[in-house]
Amino acid sequence: GAAGSGGQVIDGPIKDCNVQALDGNDNVIAQTTTNALGKYTFSTILPEGSTIKAFGGTDAITNLAYTGTLFGNSSFTKTISPISTFTELLRKERSITFEAALTNVIASSSAFFGEELSEAKKDVYLNQDYVEKALGGDDAALAAYTIGTFLEGSTEMICGYEEAGSVTTAKKDAAYLSMAKQMATFTSSLNLGECLKDI
Repeated sequence: GAAGSGGQVIDGPIKDCNVQALDGNDNVIAQTTTNALGKYTFSTILPEGSTIKAFGGTDAITNLAYTGTLFGNSSFTKTISPISTFTELLRKERSITFEAALTNVIASSSAFFGEELSEAKKDVYLNQDYVEKALGGDDAALAAYTIGTFLEGSTEMICGYEEAGSVTTAKKDAAYLSMAKQMATFTSSLNLGECLKDI
């Protein structure tokens, strides 16, 4: 990373979101908050491969409080999103690099999410506001937006079922993790019922 490095947190853009950089032992080494467009900037130089953690804040599109935790990696992504979150969790489950985990997500995206991602277009998923680009008709961004919506919707559905309709950060995070565990184990498609059992 570089001094003043940063990015954007999106489901829709998440404003007033807490953003932390974590070292390899999950210690907070830098923190900031997002602006009205979900953008953030760190004032310090981040070590390569720092985990980015984002939580809290409000979805700027729906004006609803954001529930859950999103993750990214300082060396590979400026866009902290459901896709970067799923990739980071898969990285930990398989004990591989973030880049290798992303390659797995891209290669399996059609089977797991019903939408195909392109390796050649990964800059759209990692470094751009793919929600805004999807609204403009960009095909790669639309695929990313569809998968992001699938991930968020599935975790909230699983969480809501477990919590009798309510969505909590702990249960939503557990739902994300259970889907990553399934992808680390299976090669066909995500079974949301099995994810619920994992929770």
